[in-house]
Amino acid sequence: MEGIEYLEKKARDGDAEAQVELGERFEEGRGTESSPTEAMLWYRRAAKQENPRAQRKLGDCYYHGNGVMQDYKFAVDWYRKAAGQGDVPAMTRLAQAILDGRGVSGSTREARHWLEKATRAGSEKAASILEELLHG
Repeated sequence: MEGIEYLEKKARDGDAEAQVELGERFEEGRGTESSPTEAMLWYRRAAKQENPRAQRKLGDCYYHGNGVMQDYKFAVDWYRKAAGQGDVPAMTRLAQAILDGRGVSGSTREARHWLEKATRAGSEKAASILEELLHG
C-alpha cells in the first residue's frame, strides 16, 4: 500500500488510477480523515479522464448522495459511461436503476441487455437480478 503523500503527488500529477485510489481512501477514511466531498472530487478528476472505475464511483456518489447532492439522473449518466467502457459493476448498477425507474426512463429490454452482458462477464449479482427479471 502506497503512502498517502506519494499517492497525493501522483494524483495531483494527473494519474487517474492514483486519483481513484485517493478517492477511495477519502471515502473510507483509510490513512486519512474520511471526507465524502474530497472523495467525490478525486473521482470526478479521474472520471473526466475516462477512467471507468472512477465513473462508476462518481455515479455511486450521486446515487447515494455521498459528497454531493443526490441526483439519480447524474448517477445513471456516469453508470452508462462506465458500463459502455466495460465496467461490470456499473452495468449491474445501471440495469438496477433502469428497473427501479431512478434517473432514467429506460426499458426492461435495456436493463436486460446490461444484465446479460454483466452476467457473461461473471457477475453473480447481475445473474441473480436477471433470473428474477426473467422468472419472477
